[in-house]
Amino acid sequence: MTLWVMVIAVLLLAPAGVIGAMLARQALTNAIWLDARQQAVLTAAGVRAGRL
Repeated sequence: MTLWVMVIAVLLLAPAGVIGAMLARQALTNAIWLDARQQAVLTAAGVRAGRL
């Protein structure tokens, strides 16, 4: 009985962990991309204004 519960837990938790890791990586990548894009916009505005 314990073996069956362990097998079911592994079959359910392993994919959940993989999906969770993928979602976390995507969220982090999006956050970094948005931050870099915002900095690029600010830098471009500074160049256009002649401050840089």
